[in-house]
Amino acid sequence: MDPASAHNNLAAAYIERGDYVKARRELDAALAESDIVVTSTSSPEPILKADLLRAVQRRRNWSHWMILDLAVPRDVEPAAAGLDNVYLYDMDSLGQVVSEALVTFMLIES
Repeated sequence: MDPASAHNNLAAAYIERGDYVKARRELDAALAESDIVVTSTSSPEPILKADLLRAVQRRRNWSHWMILDLAVPRDVEPAAAGLDNVYLYDMDSLGQVVSEALVTFMLIES
């Protein structure tokens, strides 16, 4: 099966499950409609640049926006964390949250 057919079959499977897949050209609009973004690709470099997210956040009137970057390496430029009302969590920051929670739990239990 060629890569394009494989991609179309995967997209069809997501749609059949009730999920949806946005084409790359529709990314700006999809981001602008979201309150939570979860990204996890195998891209070797960030696919969501801080400048793009700044422009989208402006369209969103700077409302609160959570972005979970589960990719290694990262899909979101770290500079995006500095945007107003953007809460960016990558694997490193999620690991830190888990570590802090475990320490708190251990203190409560002792």
